[in-house]
Amino acid sequence: MAMDSSGRGWQAMICCRKVIPTTSPGVLNVNNPTSFTDRENWSGEWYELAIEIGGTSDERLQGTLSALWRAAAVEGCYGHRDREPEEQDEVACTVSSLAEFGFLRGTVTLPTGHQVVCGCVAVREDGGSDWLYFCLPVAALERIDERFGSYL
Repeated sequence: MAMDSSGRGWQAMICCRKVIPTTSPGVLNVNNPTSFTDRENWSGEWYELAIEIGGTSDERLQGTLSALWRAAAVEGCYGHRDREPEEQDEVACTVSSLAEFGFLRGTVTLPTGHQVVCGCVAVREDGGSDWLYFCLPVAALERIDERFGSYL
């Protein structure tokens, strides 16, 4: 477990899990790894960075969300998957927006220079820890290089 500047501990883990995609209407933007409306980008497995923040605290969750968005250099912060970024207003990258939309979306530039969709969700356990998950869908990554899915 690592410590932050206040002496509080946090830990992170990287995992991959299979999720069931939700369907939404919208025009498909086929084979574009930055398309929000292409359901294939969001289907299947995900690479996730899971950060355990500790006991429930809006302030710590906000600090972690802000630091993560900044460190990953996420472009944009959006609440809707059924519209492309240029078709919707950005939302504030806040705990409030996470609560309202359930999942915040953006795009991130990989070290290769390619951009892909990404997202973030908070899990707040009753009587337990707050967690923040940063997600990269494997399907979007495979559109850049099919080897991204070869871990299976």
